[in-house]
Amino acid sequence: MAITGDTNPLQVSESFAKKTFFGQRVAHGMLPASLFSTLGGMHIPGIGAIYKSQTLEFKLPVFIGDTICAWFEIVSVSKQSEEVLSKAG
Repeated sequence: MAITGDTNPLQVSESFAKKTFFGQRVAHGMLPASLFSTLGGMHIPGIGAIYKSQTLEFKLPVFIGDTICAWFEIVSVSKQSEEVLSKAG
């Protein structure tokens, strides 16, 4: 898992992961979470935006080979502070 430096065997060892509750390797949670940075920093409000914070709750595992979809809803826009508050799903 060179991209994160996290070598948790659940994520990098097929033989280890097969013996767990999940039965297969699980993608590192920050990989799907990084999609929200792309949405916020490149699309809404647009290129050059700074992604300030994110609160996460991992509800289900993402397995190797899964197709995932990231979305968020704009909750508020402050023209004064130039901040966009969003709710992701």
